[in-house]
Amino acid sequence: MQEAARKVKDDLAKAILSQIREDELVAMACDVVNIASPTGEELEMGRYMRAAMEAAGLQVAWQEVEEGRANVVGLWEGAANGKSLMFNGHMDTSNTGREAFLTGIGYKAKAVVKNGMIFGLGIYNMKGALVCYLQALRALVRAGVRLVGDVTIAAVVGEIEKTQWGEEFVGKEFRGYGVGTHHLVNHGVLADMCILGEPTDMQLVLGHYGTVWTRISTRGHYVHTGFTRGKQELSSVYRMKQLLDAIYAWIAEWEKRAVYDGQPGVVNVGCIRGGHPWRVSRTPDRTDVFLDVRVPPTMPLQEARRASAGDVDEIRAVDDAWPRMPDCSGVAPPRRPRRLSDSYFTLVGTVWVPQVVDDPTLPARILAGGRSLPRWRLRDECVTRVLFESGGRVSEVTGLTLGDWVARGLLQDATTFSKGSHGRRVKFLRFSSDTVKLLRRYVDGERCALDPRGLTCAALVEPAARRQPELLAAPLFLSARRTPLSAKTYRETAWNPACAAAGIDADVHQARHWYVTMAVRQIYDSAATGAEVQRRLRELIEYMKWRRGTQTLDCYEHYFDAVRHAEIQDRVHARLDDALRAQLATTPSHRVAAPGDAPRPVPTPDADEPEWIALRPFVSGRRDP
Repeated sequence: MQEAARKVKDDLAKAILSQIREDELVAMACDVVNIASPTGEELEMGRYMRAAMEAAGLQVAWQEVEEGRANVVGLWEGAANGKSLMFNGHMDTSNTGREAFLTGIGYKAKAVVKNGMIFGLGIYNMKGALVCYLQALRALVRAGVRLVGDVTIAAVVGEIEKTQWGEEFVGKEFRGYGVGTHHLVNHGVLADMCILGEPTDMQLVLGHYGTVWTRISTRGHYVHTGFTRGKQELSSVYRMKQLLDAIYAWIAEWEKRAVYDGQPGVVNVGCIRGGHPWRVSRTPDRTDVFLDVRVPPTMPLQEARRASAGDVDEIRAVDDAWPRMPDCSGVAPPRRPRRLSDSYFTLVGTVWVPQVVDDPTLPARILAGGRSLPRWRLRDECVTRVLFESGGRVSEVTGLTLGDWVARGLLQDATTFSKGSHGRRVKFLRFSSDTVKLLRRYVDGERCALDPRGLTCAALVEPAARRQPELLAAPLFLSARRTPLSAKTYRETAWNPACAAAGIDADVHQARHWYVTMAVRQIYDSAATGAEVQRRLRELIEYMKWRRGTQTLDCYEHYFDAVRHAEIQDRVHARLDDALRAQLATTPSHRVAAPGDAPRPVPTPDADEPEWIALRPFVSGRRDP
């Protein structure tokens, strides 16, 4: 029986393979190579794949990731409700084909058939796989085979390992590293099993390394060459030189720690940048080294991030080149450049605690500063208000989509992701009814003018809109370039200028701390019982989605404990002051009276005497308002 079944399978496989048409396969392979499609420029390749899928009889969906970039998804429905299979492949190429230093025929978007081989940019990684997916499906159809489950072919954008960084490397050409597949699976295209035809030297690979990209920076003084004599150690490049030995020593340790299937871990020092190539008459104020840290499939990514962060702290300890004052000066060594975490926490003794921003006027002052700016937009007003009113992180607010708000009825809250949720909507942000009005004005006006579809609030609540995931996935807040507003862009073009105009030095993350501080104060001021305080504090923890829960809240409560105790101290000081005044008014003078002296009245200080006002803080510990 088994032998007969094997023979049937072999016969079926031969019948299917006989339907592969080499001329058709080679022609399509040459076609896709001849279409240049570097990251960010996949549009024409997408159009070709759509036409090819339609010609093969597939149901085709055009899934727009951003303007000019779309995933192409072809579905071949199964005969029944069997397991589904996806073939996934990226359309973008590792290089552009325009690099002057890449001269071989394999690096150009021009197909060459030579000695039974096809050469050209992308044929290996991985346009050839896309061609094979479609030709295999065509062979199944020609052989009369009908599968039980669905087969999906997904041609995606933005897989090549690229990312935006700084102000120099921004735009579509730097939005890669899985952006297309991330969009694909987060917008409903899923399967029970997925096969990636990436080049693996014809080996079956069941697991793949992940990655953590790490940047380590040194800073130095910025001066003219003429002032550098005897001060080379103050240059950021020199200081990076001191760190490189420690970095490579750490890489050797990581190779031992990240062993997988008998193979050592791997880290690539991918880039070192420092200074200004157009002005080498100045010392480089900053030098960066960038690492590609590969993470084995058996190691959770968060564990790798924590391990990398801890090891970077050890490397940072090597960086001790800051100039210091002589010991006799009593001046402590200057602190290192501020890290982002300093914006969330303050070091008190040996413990990092959240910053408490106990200034009720802070939002009004920053908004007033923003409104004084000529380029302050309604979008900036909305984002700033949502930050203060919701307590959301800046990435959560700028990352809102139209669907996040539509899901809550375009009312006073919106769903959003949280730290560590990997894009899943696990919480919501709530804001005021006045902000809702401003958001509706923004969507119908400023945003509508930037949106190619011209979407308005009225259009979003239509039933038809709810059936179009690509509409709901569009960003709520758009930049002037019609791209999703990033936290960095908001910080640099709105928050920082508004704070500067208001004369305030505040990081955008302080809006979150302001919200928590005000919320805790309101809870303690309005709760009638201790039980109600605890219940409402638990509600706050749930709303904020703090992963450390009460540990984070305890730090804020310590502040309010101190505030409440200070109020008790004020009352104690007031009683002490009253007792002191009474004592001074009744205690007789200790001066020995001379014969014949007339009794003198005991001096009683008046409350408004200047001497008394000046001395009272030293006597009672409090100063009259």
